[in-house]
Amino acid sequence: MESRTHNELTSARYFARNILARAVLVWLITMSAGAGLVLLMRPGGIAEFPFTVTASIGSLAAILAFYVSTISSAGPGRNLAHIYCWLFSVQVFFVLTRSLGEAEIVGIWGVFYSAQYMNLFHTGSLVVVCAYLLGGVVMARAIAGFNMMFAITVGGTLVGLACLPFIVNPNYLYTFPAITDFRIVDRAKTELLREGKDNADPKDIADRISLSRWGDLERAGELGFSETLARVEELFPYLEGENHAVLICRPLYKTIAQLSLWSIAILAGFFLINYLRDPPKPAHFEKIHFTLFAYTVFEYFHASTLLKATTFEEFVALDRIGKYLTAAVLITFIGLFLVRARFLSRSLGVFYEEKLTADPGGISRWRDGIDNFLIRNLFAKQKLKNRFLLQRPEEK
Repeated sequence: MESRTHNELTSARYFARNILARAVLVWLITMSAGAGLVLLMRPGGIAEFPFTVTASIGSLAAILAFYVSTISSAGPGRNLAHIYCWLFSVQVFFVLTRSLGEAEIVGIWGVFYSAQYMNLFHTGSLVVVCAYLLGGVVMARAIAGFNMMFAITVGGTLVGLACLPFIVNPNYLYTFPAITDFRIVDRAKTELLREGKDNADPKDIADRISLSRWGDLERAGELGFSETLARVEELFPYLEGENHAVLICRPLYKTIAQLSLWSIAILAGFFLINYLRDPPKPAHFEKIHFTLFAYTVFEYFHASTLLKATTFEEFVALDRIGKYLTAAVLITFIGLFLVRARFLSRSLGVFYEEKLTADPGGISRWRDGIDNFLIRNLFAKQKLKNRFLLQRPEEK
């Protein structure tokens, strides 16, 4: 019986390796061809290079996470790999929606809607993944699957409340007072140009318009001339070139920053409870979770930085830097999943994962090289009393 189980496991791992090899080959060909088309055939393709790099690395991370799930024993290790695979797979949808726009299949409004909803879906997925991790420690003794219900309930509620206005009204970004005022200012400048005044300044525009005083999204009276002039001066830079796109997207990135903050708060709660309880967990996933924390922090700072941009060129430059940082974190994810895949390819790793699934209370936390380094350099051995920091019997 044991021999049969071993043979079946070996066969499954061999099949999984073949899947990974073929998937990586397809990925290399597809992404190389796509990158070549973007860089060489599309005007301004260099500007798309950071997006291509991030999407390509994210797609590879999704493939690797799926591979790790196929060689993991049924239980928390496989479930976590599936969850991360889902998170990384969003990068594939980014590529798809961007490709539809570049091919002029969906039109400019299709590009706008797809970019809006894909950004919200990505950040919303991040909140749900973090809620799933929190549910795993809050409901550690509950029936399998309850943490997913917890994630959908908690994460779905937070995401739903933040994204409901975008769902009810796809043109929600155009309902903000700043956009309404901008349209009035832009119309006045266009009229001045038609009248032959090429160098219209904010005072010229303020002389011929009146702007509303706003309370949230409702009008609450009219502005005086000095207030109108100050408002026109505030909006005047957005009349140049494509700068108005920055103004339109600002509420979207404010929502993304808020959702990213929720992800950070949820993960902080997860780490606190996890530290207090210190349950045994699938090997190397603790470092993967810490990398996820870095990922959420970068997403927050990325969105917050874009909120401060005032020109389209500045917006693009900041977005490009953010995508390179995201790519660096995704590469870290890939390295950690490769380490886990190597661990699972050893008989010791298989035994540990099966024991963890069957009897989690009867096994200690897996300690790897990084743990040993921290213990050796940062802690006094005689003062260590927590189970997960004790030396194993064979190491004493």
